[in-house]
Amino acid sequence: MSAPTRNDEAELDIERLNSEAQGVARRDGFVWFVVGAMPGERVRARVIKPGARSCVARVMRIVEPSPDRVEPPCPVYVRCGGCAAQHMAYGATLDWKAGVVRDCLERIGGIRSPLVRPTVGMEQPWRYRNKGAFPVAGKVGSAVIGCYAPRSHEVIDAPDGCALHKRETNLLVEAVRGWMKENRVEPYDEARHEGLVRRIVTRVNRDGKSMLTIVVREAQAARLPGLDALVRGLREAGAGLEGVAVSRNPSRGNAVFGPECRAVWGVESLEERLELSVGALSYYLSPRSFFQVNTRQAERLAETVLGYVRGAGGSGAAADVYCGAGTLTLALAKAGFEAVGVELVEDAVRDARRNAVANGLAGVRFEQGDAAVSMPELVRKYGRFDVIVMDPPRKGCDRAVLEAAARAGPSRVVYVSCDPATLARDAATLAGLGYQLEEATPIDQFCWTASIETVALFRHGGTTYPGHEGPASRWSGGQGG
Repeated sequence: MSAPTRNDEAELDIERLNSEAQGVARRDGFVWFVVGAMPGERVRARVIKPGARSCVARVMRIVEPSPDRVEPPCPVYVRCGGCAAQHMAYGATLDWKAGVVRDCLERIGGIRSPLVRPTVGMEQPWRYRNKGAFPVAGKVGSAVIGCYAPRSHEVIDAPDGCALHKRETNLLVEAVRGWMKENRVEPYDEARHEGLVRRIVTRVNRDGKSMLTIVVREAQAARLPGLDALVRGLREAGAGLEGVAVSRNPSRGNAVFGPECRAVWGVESLEERLELSVGALSYYLSPRSFFQVNTRQAERLAETVLGYVRGAGGSGAAADVYCGAGTLTLALAKAGFEAVGVELVEDAVRDARRNAVANGLAGVRFEQGDAAVSMPELVRKYGRFDVIVMDPPRKGCDRAVLEAAARAGPSRVVYVSCDPATLARDAATLAGLGYQLEEATPIDQFCWTASIETVALFRHGGTTYPGHEGPASRWSGGQGG
């Protein structure tokens, strides 16, 4: 039988969900990935993207609904690419995410019957995002600000705000929209690479204080039109504004920020706080610094990491690779480890060092550089680590990082992942280096989306990786790097 073509329709029985929350069905030898469908449902679907052996389709009618189906509360949910699971009951999304992690570890990682704990969810899975990066498009006088449509760079306008973001974020975005209209500020046109305002980046802390960064294309960053009016409007919006910054990004492509970010009003960084079992920790975050976007779930993630490392002893040496502004590095130090963090972004390293001093943990060290290059050097410089924590970007770890980690001879490796597929790939590499997966715990950092955060514990399996330096070194305090 010939492959389905665009706009073909069929009635399908949905078997399961894939990693993008699409329903999976089979018909006449073809696989259908159905957006908006759920396991156990019978639906009528229409093809929106044909292929040789599979196609992507969209639900046109629910013939037999799942008991876990709910009405999405967001008015732009179907068009926006931010969320993937608002049509599902929240508990069902947690089960699905744990299933994705288990499937990837088995299928990609080659791990038989991996122990995957239930996903750690939220009591109130809305208004949780503490950071947003909103693309800007449209025309002078009618800016479009929101999120990209699925698999495209079409910006979907969200004039009523986003239910995943804090109230203060939406107030800031609408204040910028008003400023752009009043001052005839030109939105960015990606196709022509023209216009001024490319993105609006917000950060809101747990106390409702906020910071705004406007990413621009041109050198006009030094003289935003109507800057005083912008600041006044932002302050009057009731969003607890603490600072405004500008970043110039003249390049084409998807990078959010340019090479530098400059404060034009107020503070240069915003203070955030985590309440942990080892004590409270404060973090000063500049616009480009990495920090988990869900503060409450960041606390649960940190507690999971601490629970996994405690078995290695609380007075050993610990490395935190891809450490950002030191979120986990400082938690490790607070728990009694001699901790060193590695991070590529210079602004984040500066914030991390400031955070260590602010929390009375001046003995923590931070090294600035690419982990693939810095990790082997870190092992040569400090010797063996009892524990290594890794929190890499979505692409996972370079093999050189994993090999250097194994060479350091830790009894435990704790891997914080935002992509189950690359976690599984790296789990297979770690197994070849003598580290076996003991268990994994998904943390629902990104409620209603297809993004899955997981904390995985790997323990040394008795095989010593050639070249590790023997006993853990002990090193004096101070700010390294």
